[in-house]
Amino acid sequence: MFKRLFIGSCTLLMAFACMAADPPPGQIDPEQFLRLADDEDVRIEVSLRGALLKAITKIDPELHALAGGLESINVVVLSLKEAELDRTRRQVRQIDEDLQSRGWQRLARVREEDAEIKVLVLNNEEQIQGLVVMVIEMSEGQLIFANVAGEIDLESLSQIGEQLDIPGLESIDVD
Repeated sequence: MFKRLFIGSCTLLMAFACMAADPPPGQIDPEQFLRLADDEDVRIEVSLRGALLKAITKIDPELHALAGGLESINVVVLSLKEAELDRTRRQVRQIDEDLQSRGWQRLARVREEDAEIKVLVLNNEEQIQGLVVMVIEMSEGQLIFANVAGEIDLESLSQIGEQLDIPGLESIDVD
């Protein structure tokens, strides 16, 4: 009897651990972007999740009001060599297509002579669960990836980006 109770308890604990390990629906693994360049080409890498993100937002009541529902913020800025730009553009397009096939919706796409910008959101019927911004600046030779997951208020993202000094988030304009 004790053995069955022990095994049942362990199984239940493992099931809860597996559920807790699942990332939030709007979180994108930044590793797929980090693999696009060599380690020395990573200019910025920010990964705020879980308790660390909650602790940072509790420092400032105004920031907590803006970001209290967020579960993760990931930012990667890479320097790209000219020879890597075409390959990187193709890979970012593939990531964009993959996200759309998984239910993400394109909010904006901008193609200019020296830049390409993609903004996608993941939402359910009630709220936005994830936001991804991908920017390739050919003239600067850089890739910017920003992902915010959790309960997102688009009007607050610009303020969050400014307060935490996170590239890409400060420029979101919903007006």
